[in-house]
Amino acid sequence: NLIYAGGLNYKRYETLSLLARAIKEYNNQSTNAKAFLSIYSIKRPPKKVLRKLNIQGASEFLGGLNIEDLKVKLNEADIPVHVESFDLKSIESTRLSISTKIPEYLSLGKPILAIGPKEVASMKLLENVAYCIYDKSSIYNELCKFFEDKKAQEDLMKKSAKMFLDKYNKDTLRRLT
Repeated sequence: NLIYAGGLNYKRYETLSLLARAIKEYNNQSTNAKAFLSIYSIKRPPKKVLRKLNIQGASEFLGGLNIEDLKVKLNEADIPVHVESFDLKSIESTRLSISTKIPEYLSLGKPILAIGPKEVASMKLLENVAYCIYDKSSIYNELCKFFEDKKAQEDLMKKSAKMFLDKYNKDTLRRLT
């Protein structure tokens, strides 16, 4: 059970669509458990984008959530997903910004899946604590490796929880201000 909660701007929906298609292929090939990506975003995208996001048996755009419902959905999910666009203009726009969802994802102590170009700040931040896929042509192969490697998932869970405690907990933030 994968979850993406965030904006679809800067063509992030294109990366989510690539992931959804990889999940569809994984589900078609796998005899193990099936995967599904739930996508939450406050702003409803146009129909053209919805067609890219809603892949039967693999992903669905489910609208926006209030803060309490988002907490519930994040805690129910197995894998939080962070994506950035591979579009050159979008890379330039997001190169120095860090997603506000990252601390929230880290606090879950779950294995994070991150897909996007290496040069974007959010991807750099996640490189040692998430399973990062930097090449859009290898999403399916990398996704299969990630799903099958339970040890790597456990290691990432520990690393993400440690990063949250070290960088984002209230005591640390208080000391920095």
